Amino acid sequence: MGRMLDKYRGQIGYKTADVIYRLVKRARLPRNRKVYEPGAIEIALDKVPGWRGPKDKPISMLNFFLIRDESSDAEIGRFLFNDQQSFSNPKLLPECVVEREVGEQEIYPIRIPVRNEIMRFYTKFLDKICEERDDPTTYGETVHADADAIYHTIDRLMSGKRIAVSKLKDPKYKDRIKANIDNPDKLAEILRDSAREEEVVAEARRIAEACKFNPDYAEEFVRWMMDVTLRIVEVEYLRQRLDFKG
Repeated sequence: MGRMLDKYRGQIGYKTADVIYRLVKRARLPRNRKVYEPGAIEIALDKVPGWRGPKDKPISMLNFFLIRDESSDAEIGRFLFNDQQSFSNPKLLPECVVEREVGEQEIYPIRIPVRNEIMRFYTKFLDKICEERDDPTTYGETVHADADAIYHTIDRLMSGKRIAVSKLKDPKYKDRIKANIDNPDKLAEILRDSAREEEVVAEARRIAEACKFNPDYAEEFVRWMMDVTLRIVEVEYLRQRLDFKG
């Protein structure tokens, strides 16, 4: 079971690196605050085919792009797989229109609420890495870069579900997990691997330096991702998993 845990930890390492590369790309663009402000950029929602959200409520350009982009993923069945989770509200996304073979799934259909946490931290983080100016000619590039960074971030966070399942099966963890399932703080303490976290941080700093990106910023973002993965995704997934009523 330890090998499986090591495998998933290795995958998280790759996903962490992917996030840093996306932050480097986003840092090359202006801050462009208007793309995050609902109604700041006019969007004719009444002319959008298949739009499932309110047509008379302002939406930001970024959220509009995320919903439209993830709609394509929903249509080809990405979110039929329980280890995948959309950033956008599932109610705003279409049903799968492609016949997919899903098979038996180890991950339970448990949705972990991380959207607000991501947007709160990510938009503040942009203040540190982006030049404070507005350039309408780069709005399209901006929302593409933001969406790419957000998708890789949530993908990295949701890897915590597989880590949680691996630990639940591991004799080293499973009894302590079950004994402390009603104590989130204690559960997080049991699940934490401080040595592994420092390895991930060190690698993140090396990647950032190679990309000429401030390694302190890379470390800050990575430590935040590790905290959310552990404190919210792993802990909440296990708590719901052991009390699953679906």
